[in-house]
Amino acid sequence: MKPIAPQVYILINYSQFAMKRKLLIIASIITLTSFASQRANAQWTELSVPSDAGVTDALSVNGTNLFSGTAYGGFFHSSDNGTSWAEWNGVNKGLPSTSVLAIATIGTHLFAGIGGRADSGGGVFRSSDSGASWTPTGLTNTYVYALAVIGTNLFAATPTIYLSTNYGTSWSAVNNDNDVESFAVSGTNVFAGSSRGVLLSTDSGASWTKVNNGLTDSTVIALAASGTTIYASTGRDVFVSTNEGTRWTSVSSGLSDAYFVYALAASGTNVFAGTENGVFLSTSNGASWVAVGTGLPAAGAPSSHIDVYSLAANNTFLFAGIYEAQVCRRPLSEMITTSAVTEAQTVSSQFQIYPNPTTGQLHIESTSNDIVITDLLGRTCMRAMSGDGTIDVSKLPQGVYSISDGHCRSQFVKE
Repeated sequence: MKPIAPQVYILINYSQFAMKRKLLIIASIITLTSFASQRANAQWTELSVPSDAGVTDALSVNGTNLFSGTAYGGFFHSSDNGTSWAEWNGVNKGLPSTSVLAIATIGTHLFAGIGGRADSGGGVFRSSDSGASWTPTGLTNTYVYALAVIGTNLFAATPTIYLSTNYGTSWSAVNNDNDVESFAVSGTNVFAGSSRGVLLSTDSGASWTKVNNGLTDSTVIALAASGTTIYASTGRDVFVSTNEGTRWTSVSSGLSDAYFVYALAASGTNVFAGTENGVFLSTSNGASWVAVGTGLPAAGAPSSHIDVYSLAANNTFLFAGIYEAQVCRRPLSEMITTSAVTEAQTVSSQFQIYPNPTTGQLHIESTSNDIVITDLLGRTCMRAMSGDGTIDVSKLPQGVYSISDGHCRSQFVKE
């Protein structure tokens, strides 16, 4: 429960306040100049994932932990945003196949969806040691295309949809559609993409409804959700629904150079598309797109395309999975900006924050006590009442954040 801020009357030394404001403005200009310089030299960093493992089919990120699943090289784990990787013997101790197509987490449990045949290999496997070893769940000997989590409910597309409510110990078939290969979760609703369009369940998989109104192609290969806004890729086109799938609208304008959209990742009004020609970004729910894939390596001869098969993001980086098991990352701050930063930092004397960067305490001068902090993908990370002019952000992961008091907006760096 939020505490009620007491009324506090403060006598201000105006000369000190004016000097501090001037210093803040100078610091803001330096920060923004540096930020603009970083954008001008924006690039992707190739991470040191072991090669010769095929396509990077799956990426999942939890804090600074990055998990990668490859077509025939198995599973890889990095605990430092991909700077270094743990590679175990065969990377697949306990796995029947080196084809890792999907990754999901529930608490300390890590799940891998494995490709295989009906008579051998495949299924969903569980690890409690970040992937160093794996044990089979109750779903084996089947091809698993996708995984999704709502609370402790785990969904698997085989492509028939299965549900486990006990961390994979047992499973039940909840939909017999034979072509499901993607999921997206919005609150307690789960969406499934198939060759018959989009399926929606609002009751933990007990029943499913087709929600295809507005889709001009029924083959849905990728889904992403941000609140009640859902995105769907049919390969050549991207569609958006702002009402939980009731109606879909094409938002492919600006993606003509993408050729084919393999993957989507969304949060707030921002959506990334992993395509046959790199990564594209929309900051307007798909209304317009810009290419942000400069610096990504091409697949190599005979292809010059930059195929991006999977995407994942945390507070700091966007990760892209490409051919030959490679994973690249790029800072979100190079691609997503807050339009009101300049005005909030250099004009408004009613909303000031310092120190910036900060490691813990953030001092705020504002006419409002209700403070909201979001990451650069628009996800709410923290709400606080700054009754005494100070909030503690020490538990936030390192990265760039947007902060608002409901009237003005600024940015700060958490170190």
